[in-house]
Formats: sequence, structure tokens, C-alpha cells
Amino acid sequence: MVEVFSKFSYRKNEVFSHINHTDGDKSHQIYKSLSNAQACGYLMTCARLNPEVFYGVAGGHAYGILGVFDEIDRHGKNVRLIKVRNPWGKAI
Repeated sequence: MVEVFSKFSYRKNEVFSHINHTDGDKSHQIYKSLSNAQACGYLMTCARLNPEVFYGVAGGHAYGILGVFDEIDRHGKNVRLIKVRNPWGKAI
């Protein structure tokens, strides 16, 4: 997917692998990188390589990243959100 993205964007590409979703430091670094990429106006995509469905995200499928947001939940806790678009999905 990286090669195709490079051909369409004519820009340098970076790949971030988030193997262990419980590793807080790695999560923070990836989120920070996505936030910086958003601030620069870069196109962003994501995918799951594992074939299982995890939190509604299907494996082996690519998604467009629409935005990265810091929000406060109703308990006053900071929550990091990544808004993705499934080009094949249906609105429910």
C-alpha cells in the first residue's frame, strides 16, 4: 500500500506499526505523529493486517484517516480519537 500511496501523492511516505495496542508509549508516539501529519495537511490511511475484527475495524482492509482529535469525556478525562472512513461501509 505504501508504494501506491507514494505514486498518488508524489510525497515521502512513513509507515507506523502499532503491533501492541496496550503499549502506552508507542500509542502516544503514533498519535503524536498522526497529529503532526494532520497539522501539515498530509493524507493519512490506516489498515489492520490481522484478519479478525477488533473494535469494529476489519482486518485486511484499508481506511482513510479523516482527523485526529483530543477530547474531554464526561468524567474530565482526556480521550484521543482518530476518525476513520471506511469507503465500503454503510451508515447506520
